[in-house]
Amino acid sequence: MVVIVKGLIIYNGEILLLKRSSHNKFGGGEWELAGGKLKNGEELEESLIREIEEETGLKVIPEKILYATTINDDPDRQLIFLHYLCSTDNDEVTLSNEHTDFYWANQEDAKKLLRQNILQDFEKYHIFKKGYIN
Repeated sequence: MVVIVKGLIIYNGEILLLKRSSHNKFGGGEWELAGGKLKNGEELEESLIREIEEETGLKVIPEKILYATTINDDPDRQLIFLHYLCSTDNDEVTLSNEHTDFYWANQEDAKKLLRQNILQDFEKYHIFKKGYIN
């Protein structure tokens, strides 16, 4: 089992989207939320803060867990995703080599850029309706 923490990072009513480098074997070239795998012995929020800072240079404050999902992408592996609402006081992103681009998106743009499975989760958990993103 692999635990992955993701951040819905909101700044001035927009959500931060990251474009995965094309060399990534999973989701290369696609837009996603910042975050990554929990390291052994790490607390959830500690992992989220570390991953987001590594990927974006941003310091975030995890506000709350918005939803959790699971994916069974292999018979021997289950992925558990925990999605947190995060705030930041700055929008100056410095990308790591894991991503090639970033975009502060409103709802309309997020709906065009994010993968279908993420959008289905946003719909299921009413993310757009809750008013986090303009």
